[in-house]
Amino acid sequence: MDKIKVVCYRFNKNKDPKEYYQVYEIPYHDGMSLLEILIYISENIDPALAYPKHSLCKQGICGECTLKMNDKPVLPCIESPKDPIIIVEPLRKDKVVRDLVIPR
Repeated sequence: MDKIKVVCYRFNKNKDPKEYYQVYEIPYHDGMSLLEILIYISENIDPALAYPKHSLCKQGICGECTLKMNDKPVLPCIESPKDPIIIVEPLRKDKVVRDLVIPR
């Protein structure tokens, strides 16, 4: 895959009480982790995207960064997408602080 389509859950109760999904198309290389994808989006396309940035381990140990990718819980710091289109959501939509962030 040269590119990947990332469909991200978005919600910011301070701006708009409605949830929605936003699509990003980004360059992709084999082995790129979901966390690297979110960082790319944040740094190059949409700095307003909120995602779990507080993970210290970046080795799949602490679980602080857990999200859902294609409806399955994953650790984005170590999980690499296998599909050309992925849907990224918070672990629990009922607890969303903003976008992909839930309270820890």
